[in-house]
Amino acid sequence: MRRDRTATAIRDPARADDVFALDLVLISEDDDFAERVQETGRARGHRVTRVARLCDLRHSLTHRPAVLVLDLEADAEESARLAATITAIHDIPIVLAAAIRQSRTVDGFRVLDKHWSGDRVVDELELAHIGIPASIKDHFG
Repeated sequence: MRRDRTATAIRDPARADDVFALDLVLISEDDDFAERVQETGRARGHRVTRVARLCDLRHSLTHRPAVLVLDLEADAEESARLAATITAIHDIPIVLAAAIRQSRTVDGFRVLDKHWSGDRVVDELELAHIGIPASIKDHFG
């Protein structure tokens, strides 16, 4: 009997067909944050691609990643506008990273705290992929 891939993240390398593996793209100039996300993501069987500069993003979108993480120096509203543009063109779930998180979401985009542990960040990315909203308010309007 095959398990539902969205229900459980199985990390048995011998059963690669059952692994809940995501293709994550991370735009960040923050080496510390990027390393935490990459280490934890890879430990869970996810493929994590880091893009250091926004102008290099188009090369990473030649295929549709499961989740795109925007870690920009811009404020949350400016990042959300950029995320809305990318989503309109590429239809990719996007999560915003912030050094100072003031709310769970901005314009419907999940916001995570860059200072969280790698596990907490990757948990949030997995939730974004399967479509669980960051806030009940975002789900019901």
